[in-house]
Amino acid sequence: MKSTRVAITLFYNELVEMESGVWEDLLTSKKVKAEEEQIFQRRLDQAFAEGFVITARLSIRSNLFHGELKYVIWKGNKYKVNSVVVDPERHYTIIELGQLV
Repeated sequence: MKSTRVAITLFYNELVEMESGVWEDLLTSKKVKAEEEQIFQRRLDQAFAEGFVITARLSIRSNLFHGELKYVIWKGNKYKVNSVVVDPERHYTIIELGQLV
């Protein structure tokens, strides 16, 4: 049986205090393990109607990043992030990847 776990690299903005009282956005990267999830046809149709493409749907632990997720490197390619949904009951975050950047 083939495993659905994959390694991805998250790139997100994180607020960093450069000097006392001076905060700036810093692009941070973090390599994490993710579980590849199935994309149902209903979700693909809904995304198409809204005008965007879903390439993959991945779930990661919720506390792995804090900030605005910019893009993800998956299978050696850089993908735009379409949506990020936090599931507080399961302690996971669902990331839907879009087109190549």
